[in-house]
Amino acid sequence: MKYQVSTPVADVHGVPDKNAQRGKFETQLVQGEIFIVTEENAGENKGWCKGTCAHDGYPGYVESLHLTKHAVPATHIVAAARSHAYRDPSIKSPLISTLSFGSLVNVTGADQGFVQLNGGAWIFEKHIVPIGAVPVPEFILGAERP
Repeated sequence: MKYQVSTPVADVHGVPDKNAQRGKFETQLVQGEIFIVTEENAGENKGWCKGTCAHDGYPGYVESLHLTKHAVPATHIVAAARSHAYRDPSIKSPLISTLSFGSLVNVTGADQGFVQLNGGAWIFEKHIVPIGAVPVPEFILGAERP
């Protein structure tokens, strides 16, 4: 089943234990990415989902609190190194979270140089680009092919 990362970042662990000596975490997913879950809250692994990263097939475990079953289609991608998300369309507004480069977001509105994301947070409009607006260089496409 496809789950979507609903937090700014989700660690993908080799074993379902944050305190493990080995396999602490293997890779990370950013908000909006898909994790294909094959096993949820099984046995001793309560609070963890076993599966693979949709974009590269990397296997591992993700804590359930970082995932949602209700995927929201992304309209834009964060193109800045990071982008602060605010409660209101103002930098004087309380900070909600910080999104990383490559985070996938769904834009629902705009106001004063900010865009509103699905869920209500606001980020700088200049920090995002529409999905597919930036052409992917050929060398990256070649590297992604099996």
